[in-house]
Amino acid sequence: MGLVNLASNESLMSYHKENQINEVNESAPEPDNEADAKCSNFYYYSDDCIFYMTTKVCKLGLKNVKRSLIKMVEAQFGNYKITDIYEDKDGRAEILNFSVDNTKKILLILTGIKNQKGKRDKFITLFDFDREKVIFSM
Repeated sequence: MGLVNLASNESLMSYHKENQINEVNESAPEPDNEADAKCSNFYYYSDDCIFYMTTKVCKLGLKNVKRSLIKMVEAQFGNYKITDIYEDKDGRAEILNFSVDNTKKILLILTGIKNQKGKRDKFITLFDFDREKVIFSM
């Protein structure tokens, strides 16, 4: 394959369609299906490590629930390693957002569970990813 000029946004989009390349960091406010909710929220941890979140739609009883999983990618010599870091134990919970505290090696996770009124009850979790332990949940 030769060099491709991807200077313009149109040529980049056309190149993606021709080569069936999907954007990795696509996200949608309310995904309709699994293809709409692939990956979001990339967070830098160090020069050789990042965190990201994937979301998929699962059936829980009669409802469709979005399940999120936080993963870590570590660069290694000539290779990389992807590790599942955190998934909420409550099947109804959806991770709405998260952040990384680089100094204390903690994930700050905002989770939501829809109540009977259709509103989300929100919870905050502090997760130590070195010890793989929940420090605090509220």
